[in-house]
Amino acid sequence: MREQDIKITGENAQVTTGDGSHIYNNLNKTQINWFFLSFLIALIVCLTSIYFFNSLKIGLVIGIFSFIFIFFLNPKRRFFRMGWLTIGISSSLFSLNFISLEIPRNEYIFGKLQIGSSEYSTNLAILLLFLSAWLFYLDSKEKN
Repeated sequence: MREQDIKITGENAQVTTGDGSHIYNNLNKTQINWFFLSFLIALIVCLTSIYFFNSLKIGLVIGIFSFIFIFFLNPKRRFFRMGWLTIGISSSLFSLNFISLEIPRNEYIFGKLQIGSSEYSTNLAILLLFLSAWLFYLDSKEKN
């Protein structure tokens, strides 16, 4: 292997060898279209589940859930995932404030069982909603 001088020039950091040929012409060609990749994986999972379960409905449901799961695994959309996570947590906190289930004492439960009460702070849920809006803003800035 012979030695060559390597020059890195410009804002796009084009790497050239000693004879002036470019090593990497376009780095965007190596990017994966994540939507297409998740759709392809979901299609394969859907067809496989239709084959094994012999049911179109079950196959479509499994395919849709696998598409959503793979689509959210996109490493470039980390703020988007965290935004949806904070929306889910804040909506569960809101629902725990307004919906409560109370089971009176009976022969199977010693004492009164209560699920959901007004002990949870609505301020925390509102703060999480603002945090999710900020995360969606960061996601839109990262895409551009």
